[in-house]
Amino acid sequence: MTGYGALAVVVIGPILLGQLCYAISRGKPTVTRRR
Repeated sequence: MTGYGALAVVVIGPILLGQLCYAISRGKPTVTRRR
């Protein structure tokens, strides 16, 4: 079961990170411009 868990993390991890970064950069441009 650990193998499947690690595989899921490796495959879904980068996708979730990309979605999160995209949502932050798209949804809150003012926060990025303040600094």
